[in-house]
Amino acid sequence: MATAGFTWLGLTYLAFLLYALLYRDSWISHCLRWNWLCGLGVIAYGTYLFHEFFLGMFFRTTPWLYSWRDGGLSLFVLVVTIVFCRLSWIYFEKPLVKIGHRTSYQFGAAVLKRTAAAPAEGS
Repeated sequence: MATAGFTWLGLTYLAFLLYALLYRDSWISHCLRWNWLCGLGVIAYGTYLFHEFFLGMFFRTTPWLYSWRDGGLSLFVLVVTIVFCRLSWIYFEKPLVKIGHRTSYQFGAAVLKRTAAAPAEGS
């Protein structure tokens, strides 16, 4: 798996995504547009960042499924992580993204306009 398996796994995901993009009426494309799946995609990075924190908070060691209790606790940690990341998206990340979309990033053009509009020194 370590030599070529991850490459093939990535290429398989790429093939699925390209197929879904090129054939928009396919069942794969329809599945990828499900609302709950898109919602998970929105919070995916936050989940990536915080899942280890919540696992460490509820498990003393690396979580293994030795009993039904461990399975239930893992499911609880998953729900807590998803709820936290959803709230983080709504109240923290989304407002920052909106601010970023309202901001103009044409720094070079703004400097050129300011210099052209400024009067020459000594006049």
